[in-house]
Amino acid sequence: MSESKHTPGSWIALPNDPKRDDFWRVSDGEDFICQMFSKHGEFENAKANARLIASAPTMIAYIIKKAEAGDMEAAAIVEAAAAAKAEGRDE
Repeated sequence: MSESKHTPGSWIALPNDPKRDDFWRVSDGEDFICQMFSKHGEFENAKANARLIASAPTMIAYIIKKAEAGDMEAAAIVEAAAAAKAEGRDE
């Protein structure tokens, strides 16, 4: 798989303001990766989405490791990602 353009992990999910639970951010410890806002009081969604996005580098590293160890399902995921990238569907 070719070199990634994303910010290297690890990432963390943090409330933007410790006194509020409706605005979360994902950070690499120095810079923002992204921010999540809740709508209509769905605070848990913003928090869950931030945590899911923050886990992305760990998940992809695990999938690649499993693929390299011969896991066919993981290899299929890596191959699909490579095909999407080759076709320009990754951005």
